Amino acid sequence: MLTLWETPAEENPLSTWIARLTKLGKTISETIGAKEWAKRLAEGEEVESIKGKSEYEVQELCKDYAFKLKLTISERNMVMKAACDNGINVVEVLDVLGLELRDVLLGIEERME
Repeated sequence: MLTLWETPAEENPLSTWIARLTKLGKTISETIGAKEWAKRLAEGEEVESIKGKSEYEVQELCKDYAFKLKLTISERNMVMKAACDNGINVVEVLDVLGLELRDVLLGIEERME
């Protein structure tokens, strides 16, 4: 099984951890332009307010949002190609989108590197 995200060992319990992209997750993010997508989306009004929510809650909201997102045909093809090229399923690619959106919304992109 390929791992797209991981959690720091010091962060427990699992119900509160914040995931970070692995090298493969970052590669997929770059391939599909996830960070740029997240930045565009965060500028719009489609994103639910995150005020008062923990980082974990924002992470789960963003992953759910990415999963329910109506992608264009071009975006869908890009996601499916990334999944096929890397031997993973589409849901895992959508998780990468969700994690990038979380990072943009929380402004934690720099802290996670």
